[in-house]
Amino acid sequence: MKKSVLLILMMLFSSFARASTPAVVITAPENQGTFTAGSSITMTATASETDGAISSVTFYRGSTLLGKSSKSPYSCTWDQVPVGTYALTAVATDTDKVSTTSSTVTVTVTPAPPVVDIVSPANNTTLTAGSNISLAVTASEFNGSVSTVQFYNGPTLLGESSRSPYGYTWVNVPAGDHTLTAVATDTNKISTTSSPVTITVTSSPVLTITCPDSDSTFTAGSNITITALASQNNGTIREVYFYDGTYYLGSTTESPYTYTWTNVPAGDYSLTVEATDSDGGNLISTPVNITVNPAANLATTPSLGPHKKEKTKS
Repeated sequence: MKKSVLLILMMLFSSFARASTPAVVITAPENQGTFTAGSSITMTATASETDGAISSVTFYRGSTLLGKSSKSPYSCTWDQVPVGTYALTAVATDTDKVSTTSSTVTVTVTPAPPVVDIVSPANNTTLTAGSNISLAVTASEFNGSVSTVQFYNGPTLLGESSRSPYGYTWVNVPAGDHTLTAVATDTNKISTTSSPVTITVTSSPVLTITCPDSDSTFTAGSNITITALASQNNGTIREVYFYDGTYYLGSTTESPYTYTWTNVPAGDYSLTVEATDSDGGNLISTPVNITVNPAANLATTPSLGPHKKEKTKS
């Protein structure tokens, strides 16, 4: 009798021992975590068994199996996750085929913002004032589409494009340093701003005769002062030369650039100036045409001399 009772107790104890269950906890991702669409979510779990060993841990999204791991650390990766809210669990199974399901971890996956990059012009590009600049970008959106791309110079909207390839031509660009960005907006009205691209636009080289005016007229024998405006965006003006047609008149190295042509004879003249810069470059102005008329002849009246009183007969 005693042996029978002892045997029953041993069987009950063995049954209780076999009835122990695994413990399993999801350690990543955190509950109420937020991700963007297209992300990869790695699930990890700790699992243990007091009277045995863990044979596997399986990971679920709702009732959908995401992956299985049979070796600690237990993990699986869910790739390219779409938009939605998901309930994640892990199920640990021991060598006695006893299973335990973890507490639920909820994650939310929000729409991914667009991706946008300026591909032209390149950063730190240098251009000349008055140029036309073609802006080009690449823009895309995971699991969606881009509706518009807007182009900015600093805070100023330059224009927009709603069709790929996304581009805009900025015409007659003024001198200065400009910071360009592109803003892509998708069909969910989510926007992304590109990394900035900085360009430098330099002033155009200037060489022009400011005096005399074209088609001016003078009188032969006049002294004509020729004045030139000269500037160079990438260097300094070294010398300015003054010409009548191909005939060299003179030069100066100091601003204001002037030359006085003295005692100019009558005729028609085409004045130009040529400037050389510190880099050895040169620039020739647009001609200024002037006319020097002959000096007017002074009208003369014959002189009768002193008045003589006629003698009278006596």
